[in-house]
Amino acid sequence: MTAYEDAEATVHGGRPLEVFKFEGSFSTYRYTSSLEDVVLGSNTYFAVPIKRRAVRVGTHAEATIDLVVEMPHDLPVVAAYAYTVAPPELELTVYRSHYGLDLDTEYVVAFTGSVSSFSITGNVAKVKVAGLFSALLGSSLPSVHYQLLCNHVVFDSRCTVLRSSYKKDTTIVAISTPTIIQVDDAGFASNILIGGEMVSDENGERRMISGHTDDTITISFPFSDINVGDGIELVVGCDHSIETCADKFSNTINYGGFPFIPDYNPFDGKL
Repeated sequence: MTAYEDAEATVHGGRPLEVFKFEGSFSTYRYTSSLEDVVLGSNTYFAVPIKRRAVRVGTHAEATIDLVVEMPHDLPVVAAYAYTVAPPELELTVYRSHYGLDLDTEYVVAFTGSVSSFSITGNVAKVKVAGLFSALLGSSLPSVHYQLLCNHVVFDSRCTVLRSSYKKDTTIVAISTPTIIQVDDAGFASNILIGGEMVSDENGERRMISGHTDDTITISFPFSDINVGDGIELVVGCDHSIETCADKFSNTINYGGFPFIPDYNPFDGKL
């Protein structure tokens, strides 16, 4: 057996060590539950108060293998991913070894999966991670609903509107509060950007725009790291109504909703 297998098999001699690698659209974040920073496979994992619950394995019928990780709410990975309106992809790999072993070679992958949700309670962030098989089985198939609002995602292949035509590259000139930012040139009339997003050129973080007056932008949640002089991208938002499709994008020919659904139901009420 390998040294790792010997350590796992022993009743009293094993001293388990786990590290957590979050790899996503913005960056890669490495943490360990150890009291000190750990170098594993040439990468440094920083010691933070992080822990995981036991892996939950469902029945064959449930086909679920899930993990819940708890960590401080102010870690960079939480700030970057927990507050986005449409969370970008984030994968978690948990590596396991033992103290005293050669951490360049003596470790195994204990779990790998896709982060499915964040929840914040007080100062603790809980991250739910679905195992890869569970994530594949649980994914939703694309569907179209009979509804007033457009079914398309703005700028997708069915919407056909080009994102490049509705964005503005600009620079931050002032930060009034963590969520109120003044830019050099917003590029669009007031309120046009509401529902869109602000994207940092520095690290790719993105936040939803909840307010827009002239060159002052209000975002839904602060960036983890942003400064005066940083470059950003502002993107126009869409509320999926037929009015917005017409007035903002001139794209009603591709509208993906059913705006003329009757608001009177003949089967309601009395004869």
